[in-house]
Amino acid sequence: MAGETILIVDDAQQNHHFLNDYVLVPNGYKPMSARDGVEGLQMALRNKPDLILLDLNMPRMDGMEVLRQLNANNSDIPVILMTFHGSEDIAVEVYRMGVKDYVIKPFYPDEMLRAIEKSLGESRLKKEKDALIERMMQSNKELQARVNELNVLYSTGKSVAQLMPMDQLLPRLLDAAVQTTGAEEAYLMLGDGDHLTCRAAKRKDQTRAVPANVVATDPLAAMAIKNARSLVADAERLKRIPGAPNSAAYVPVMIQDRVLGAMGIRNLSPDSPQFTTHHAALLSALSDYAAIALENARNLDMLRSNNS
Repeated sequence: MAGETILIVDDAQQNHHFLNDYVLVPNGYKPMSARDGVEGLQMALRNKPDLILLDLNMPRMDGMEVLRQLNANNSDIPVILMTFHGSEDIAVEVYRMGVKDYVIKPFYPDEMLRAIEKSLGESRLKKEKDALIERMMQSNKELQARVNELNVLYSTGKSVAQLMPMDQLLPRLLDAAVQTTGAEEAYLMLGDGDHLTCRAAKRKDQTRAVPANVVATDPLAAMAIKNARSLVADAERLKRIPGAPNSAAYVPVMIQDRVLGAMGIRNLSPDSPQFTTHHAALLSALSDYAAIALENARNLDMLRSNNS
């Protein structure tokens, strides 16, 4: 694999031409040039090339000082040192400073190319390993989030099965919605004739949801109820609505084809995350619990009425 950027740091112009014309460009690499150590150090830290070909003896700042400065700046750019005078002492010192290889001048194109491929090969493997570790960590993080969501849904389902009173259960459903989605606010509204009644609410300044029984005016909840489908609205869509939140998701609370109300989550802070269809799916699962609980309560009331 070629295409990497290689910085040549050398005060001899003929060496730049030789490396560009016979080594780098013919093999698909992108060359950059610096005329001395000072310029080379600045370009390395600013442009982050994939490899540095560094001359040992230069004016203003020699190759050894460039290496020291790179190390002082925690640079992990691989370096191949070029020198007219190679010795075991130099090799030991430069390898200790992180140099991947060093090449004695004058060198053949194939000799430098082998050193470049070796150094970049190690760098490519490291990048692939780092990328793999990052993907694994992200996957584990997402898996843990899914496990946490399932645990919350399972716990909430047990609460529904226990026939908990509505003034306790509905706030618990909203707490579960906040916990699984990270929402700042959550509301559960039920249809009551020609208007909506908020039966539970969790506001931004509250730590937990509380029962409620107030008439609600919420155009997004009304839309979810009217269309009998979930909706996710981002900041761009909501900016046309006066007093709208930064992000919102609403789902209908339904039993079969009958819409009982809506459950919604909202983020108010300008820098808060935007909700996604995944958040709406979690909310939908909780709204199903709400619908079951409401239907159970209705059936229980009917049974008691018939027995009285």
